[in-house]
Amino acid sequence: MAPRTLAPLSCSRIAVSICTSLLNFYPSSLLTAHSHSNGTIDFQARQHQINFVLTPYYSAANLSFENALKTLQLSYQDTLLYTERNNTKTTGLDALAVRPSQNGFPDDPEADPAMPIPSEIFNHLSLDLEGLVLRSDGS
Repeated sequence: MAPRTLAPLSCSRIAVSICTSLLNFYPSSLLTAHSHSNGTIDFQARQHQINFVLTPYYSAANLSFENALKTLQLSYQDTLLYTERNNTKTTGLDALAVRPSQNGFPDDPEADPAMPIPSEIFNHLSLDLEGLVLRSDGS
């Protein structure tokens, strides 16, 4: 039976989560000489939207690097920057503390529940977005 040939796969809008807290796991000694970092960086939690076209390669012959690059085409579309109430920036730093719930929670819909934060002195909401998927309607 001959292998089926598939048309290139394309997607018009895929939300791709970027891990913003990876530097927490790597000591500064592992960062390259070209790095502009001296430790952990507080990135605002975000998702990048990237269109892609995947063109499968079916031959058994070795594929050159230049030709392999042609099997996946990416094009940046947009970035969603996540904020919490009052347009306060969120963070991708690991949650190592908890911000207490606000007075009135749970009866007051404007009051926040307990929220994950990096530390008691830096209380921006910590978000870990690697697995977050947005539907086509943005919800």
